[in-house]
Amino acid sequence: MSPENQKELKSGKSSMLIEMCGNDISVVTAEMVAYAANAGDPLAMEVFNNAIEYLGIAIANMINVFNPQAVVIGGGVSLAGNIFFDTLRRVVNNRIMYKHNKDTKILPVTHGQNSAVMGAVSLILNEVLHLNLSKV
Repeated sequence: MSPENQKELKSGKSSMLIEMCGNDISVVTAEMVAYAANAGDPLAMEVFNNAIEYLGIAIANMINVFNPQAVVIGGGVSLAGNIFFDTLRRVVNNRIMYKHNKDTKILPVTHGQNSAVMGAVSLILNEVLHLNLSKV
């Protein structure tokens, strides 16, 4: 959260975030901001959109350099659903340099909080099934 947004909360600006964090803005989490933004809280929407803007710039830069088929995103804020992914896709598409990169899909993880574990297991299985046992 930007210092300006923190000042607004400290000065008593009305926001769901104050209620959610029990008047202690130091404990505001990204998930709280996403929930409040999804509920239409104006301050949370501003904070959320600023964060998504920076994330979108970073992802667009990675797409411009590496040209992946897909970018898979997980974590607490990504659970906000459409408000997160629609905003992120818009920002990324506005920053893509090459037309062919606009085909890159931005997707949520499929295994939720178990994604990292599932990815590690799939790497091990791939090595074992391809008999690359010297690396295991």
